[in-house]
Amino acid sequence: MRNLTATICLTIALLIPFQLLAETYTCSHELSRFDRAGEVETLIFERVGNYFLEKTFQLKDEIMSDTPSHLILYRYGVSSVSIVLINKNTKEFGSTYYEMEESKKNPPTPNVYGKCIVTD
Repeated sequence: MRNLTATICLTIALLIPFQLLAETYTCSHELSRFDRAGEVETLIFERVGNYFLEKTFQLKDEIMSDTPSHLILYRYGVSSVSIVLINKNTKEFGSTYYEMEESKKNPPTPNVYGKCIVTD
């Protein structure tokens, strides 16, 4: 009976597409780049089907690329785009936000850089 149960569980697990499995990246970065030394911001990206929900600000990020080593997410608005890069091997992440007003800044707003842990 145990072998039958194990076989059924394994079969079901193999039939579920990998991208439908739960996957959460909890990513943090220190804010000294933004003149807020000593402060840390944490962003949580949770896979929900074929997109990621950034839970901290309740934003939906589309998947641009998902490979064994990298995850690239994007979000766009009427006149802006946001990109999140996650290196699955090194657990590093980077993020940038771009809009026309940002183009006028010299120097531009710094990019986000930090580390992630993977849960689920």
